Amino acid sequence: MTSQGKLVILAGGISSRMKRSTSKEILPDEALARDADEKAKAMIGVGGNHRPFLDYLLYNAKQAGYGDILIVIGERDESIRTYYGKMDRDNEFFGLRISYAIQKIPPGRQKPLGTADALYHGLSSIPEWKATCFTVCNSDNLYSVKALRLMLENKYDNAMVDYDHRSLVLPQFGSSRIEKFAVTFKDMEGFITKIVEKPLKKDIEVARGQDGFIGVSMNIFGLN
Repeated sequence: MTSQGKLVILAGGISSRMKRSTSKEILPDEALARDADEKAKAMIGVGGNHRPFLDYLLYNAKQAGYGDILIVIGERDESIRTYYGKMDRDNEFFGLRISYAIQKIPPGRQKPLGTADALYHGLSSIPEWKATCFTVCNSDNLYSVKALRLMLENKYDNAMVDYDHRSLVLPQFGSSRIEKFAVTFKDMEGFITKIVEKPLKKDIEVARGQDGFIGVSMNIFGLN
């Protein structure tokens, strides 16, 4: 599929919660433990071939019709650039063109600011994208081809995918982890009225639809 779909992947976080976790001390795979300690979260090896998690996201992006990929990376991480190409712009990777923007850590902070700051640094690095549509997503979620294509082909300047919280609950986690995700509020036509980033239980109940659907955000947006 030939396309000029544009995708910004946010990978500038320092994975502080993962790196300070004691869980890696009991990982049986030394390579996996080393990845968790030294690399960006998206570069941790997955599967029998130990391919970076980000490879799978990029594969889905290509299948969905994206060609131009901008990865926002942290100033302290070289693992992504080492793997996908050293040039700032237009590294060729299996038919994708991969470019980078660096999200710097502001003075006096130990880690970078959040999603909006990362996207600001990304868009500032590619002024030619001005007034064009693009998709933005996190680097550590494996979005489906369908979700990525929905954002590429949607008819609105601004859109997002929200997920049914019931489909995200895994037996080993229960619902408590899902309750920490941002919840969406929509009007009768399906337009977003607000997103509550850290919802209280009362927010979750207000967001619940008549059919029991609670929309949670996994940080995938279509924007102009």
